[in-house]
Amino acid sequence: MASTHLRVKTKLYANFILGILKIDNLESPKSKRVMTLPSYLFWDVDVSSLDLEKNARFIIHRVIQKGSLRDWCLIKNKYGTPRIREEILMVRDLDDKTLHFFSVYFGINKDRFRCYTMKQSIPKHYNY
Repeated sequence: MASTHLRVKTKLYANFILGILKIDNLESPKSKRVMTLPSYLFWDVDVSSLDLEKNARFIIHRVIQKGSLRDWCLIKNKYGTPRIREEILMVRDLDDKTLHFFSVYFGINKDRFRCYTMKQSIPKHYNY
């Protein structure tokens, strides 16, 4: 009885998460609007000097690491899923949760990610 309840609860949770991920599909791809991302994502760089095409990997990396669902929708509309997938595969450092999430989201094996094959030479002291 308890295992059935746990399976139902897990399935409901998974449907809830997948429902959130499909919300951003309602908006039109590659919107013509100017992308306005929050300044706290780019606290260490001059936002006016960022080029949306030249610095796409940097922008995508910041949003997937520290952004919100709204920020994800913005970059998905700007760059499209195939471009985001290409850029995420080439990012050098993703935390484990983000790596596993995008591995499942895009249906890609983890060992195809650059951050998985090239671990940092100096490991972190604490694994948060």
